[in-house]
Amino acid sequence: GAWAEVLPDLTRQGVDKVLISAIRAFAFSILVRHPEENITEAKALEAYSSALLSVHETLDAPQRPSPVELIAAVMCLLFAELILTTTLESWAAHLEGLGKLIQTCEPEYFSSGIPHRLFVGARPALVVLAIQSRKSSFLTLEQWKVVPFREIVPSSMQVLLGEAAMLPSLIERLDKLSGADLEVAKVELRELMASRSRLEAWEIGFLTTREHPRVRYDVPGGYGTLWFDSLTTANGLTHAWSFNVICLANIERIASHFPELSNDIGIARSEISREKKRLSIMICQSMEYLVQDNMKLFGPMSGILPLQTAFEAFRDGGSETMAELRWCEEMLMVYFKTFPFLSLFFHNFWDAKSVSTTTSILKVVQV
Repeated sequence: GAWAEVLPDLTRQGVDKVLISAIRAFAFSILVRHPEENITEAKALEAYSSALLSVHETLDAPQRPSPVELIAAVMCLLFAELILTTTLESWAAHLEGLGKLIQTCEPEYFSSGIPHRLFVGARPALVVLAIQSRKSSFLTLEQWKVVPFREIVPSSMQVLLGEAAMLPSLIERLDKLSGADLEVAKVELRELMASRSRLEAWEIGFLTTREHPRVRYDVPGGYGTLWFDSLTTANGLTHAWSFNVICLANIERIASHFPELSNDIGIARSEISREKKRLSIMICQSMEYLVQDNMKLFGPMSGILPLQTAFEAFRDGGSETMAELRWCEEMLMVYFKTFPFLSLFFHNFWDAKSVSTTTSILKVVQV
């Protein structure tokens, strides 16, 4: 959400109408959640459609405004689109377009100033998209990992995203593996294990950089909840846990297809399952903190990938995680009522293996 702080700076510089239109759509999408502002959903959608048309016309024009204005405009529309709960396909397509727009500039362009702030604001969503689509991203390339941070030291979250940016290409290569690719599987396994080790090192370092505890356990009953000293902490840890679960799931996948690599893994299958379950429970325990009113929409938005990861881990765990799956589903049902856009990211997750049905989700969202 910090990227939005650059918008006043941009408008003070005098900007093209495309950005003004996009900011208006972004503002209306937020205000529609506040009845006292008298902004109807129809009015917000009209502002969004007008801004989207303006962006398309600008992209087709022979002369464009500065890249930073276009990038900011597209980011405004992405968040407006998410809040207004259009379609996941549309949102993903526009996010992919944002990635292509960023690539029209050299990495050096994003090393300082407003371009840098927009880049670090867009990076989380672009990494999440790459993980969800199971395809490598330009963010994997060394120049995009290093050059934008030559002048400004990356935050802990950006360091974590640099590690996570490698996961989509690993997953993509695993998807293409055949049963005969034992040596390739061995290489991928080593990379996954190394990535997991770095993620664990990041978490240890992150938790020990403060004199006071970053996380507090509150367990009045049931699964309890986790409370954090800031949204940044909650965001960082829940994503670190989800990236770790993704590594474990793919290590487990290799172990299943290549049992002869069991000795290379160095961790029992049962231990992998327990660790996936433990981390996924912690993710779900964190959600009450993220959906507090004072987190606005940025808390729930930051929980999308972690919640998806936890849900999938519980679903794939079979009878061992059936109780946790029910708990996670019940939690999602409550959140869908308050934050309908979350349902977009789970509609492909409910299938024959799941306890509930897509129909029941839609009923909840429509109430």
